[in-house]
Amino acid sequence: MPRLIHYFIKPTHVNFIGARKYAFVLSLLMCLISIASVATKGMNYGIDFKGGVLMEVQSEQKIDMKDLRAKLSGLGVDLQPVGENATEVLITALGRGDNEQEQMKISSVIREKLGDEYTIRRVEMVGPRVG
Repeated sequence: MPRLIHYFIKPTHVNFIGARKYAFVLSLLMCLISIASVATKGMNYGIDFKGGVLMEVQSEQKIDMKDLRAKLSGLGVDLQPVGENATEVLITALGRGDNEQEQMKISSVIREKLGDEYTIRRVEMVGPRVG
């Protein structure tokens, strides 16, 4: 190395071989924790694997999530706020509606429950198939 760079970057000596046993134990512990987590909680599949209906809803004022959850209770949908000013929400009905007719029915029920105060920006029917 040129002489000037020695003032900024000091040579380091890290004993990676000496720390291999600690790294192996830590790695094994993390693997066991991961396996135990999957065994107890199961996998969390998203809409890509389960299929269902995805709706993006917008309101002119800030959306009250408690009020929206109350309106859509009993439908088994998930709500996820989008954006910084909380005027948009993603509504997903996972694993529901194996065919297009059922998906359209679910979509129309959600539209009916929301009323006129929400604007539906997009509706996607997602099938659980790859390819």
